Amino acid sequence: MIKLIIITITQLLFFSCSKHIIKPQIEETNAKARTAFFEIHDISILPGEEANIEIQLYNNNYLFPYLNPIYGENVEIYQNQKLITKTNNSSTSKNKNVMLPLLPQDDLQVYQVSLEPSSNYAATGEFIINVMNKCHPAIIVDIDHTIANISSLEFIVKKYNKVPTFDQAVEKLKLLSLNYRIIYLTARNDMLMQATRDWLNFLNFPKGPIYFWNYSKHPFSVEFYKKNILKTLSQKFKNIIAGIGDQETDILAYQSIGLRSYAFRNNSINLQNVIHVNSWDDFYSDLNNYVKDPQTLCSSP
Repeated sequence: MIKLIIITITQLLFFSCSKHIIKPQIEETNAKARTAFFEIHDISILPGEEANIEIQLYNNNYLFPYLNPIYGENVEIYQNQKLITKTNNSSTSKNKNVMLPLLPQDDLQVYQVSLEPSSNYAATGEFIINVMNKCHPAIIVDIDHTIANISSLEFIVKKYNKVPTFDQAVEKLKLLSLNYRIIYLTARNDMLMQATRDWLNFLNFPKGPIYFWNYSKHPFSVEFYKKNILKTLSQKFKNIIAGIGDQETDILAYQSIGLRSYAFRNNSINLQNVIHVNSWDDFYSDLNNYVKDPQTLCSSP
């Protein structure tokens, strides 16, 4: 627990002092771009379910931006460069949610957000609404030391093109995304939300909802946080088939809802029914041998 507290404090300090590093590392043409940043969590819903999105905005010009929320700004939400909705003046007030229109059946919806041009701030972001029927096949994927060959602390201080990935991670996940919904479940704190999304987009990983660790809700247990997310998902979706991660906490979380559990490049994990793989080729081959038709594994009518 002491180690986790130290890591948490270190991440907070790194984030607060390194905002010039972790903002999306692309050329900005707007002089005031990213003077603020959004925090919008991805969600997974059933077809026809209301999409309830909470938008929070923080000032990026302070040493501790999470202590400096911005309220009362207008937010524009786009999809495929088309304006979907424009919120009112209280849209970023505390605990204010935005209701989006009902979504198409069983689809992955990617939205972009920005502040209206007249704002004194500028912020852009992205969020995903994962609309998935209860029998749509899905797999759970960890990020650090699973697709990124790096820790979250190292990620903060490296340029995107310097963050190493494991060989074939992008390629195999793209192939798997043809039959499975990819759900990213990471121990990264949600203060790395937009930077992580930008990095995944930069490397062309398949789109999928990303679940981040909210320290305020589960301050000392990544295992409990991941189990809680998976329990919630499994109550709606009956065809989450497998999970891959590098830590014992990942495996314990996956096994808590009965997933086929893969330990990536960590032979020290000594749990029953864990499958050890040392490459993305190994994972891809084993999963395809185990699952001939992902749709047939769903027992829900």
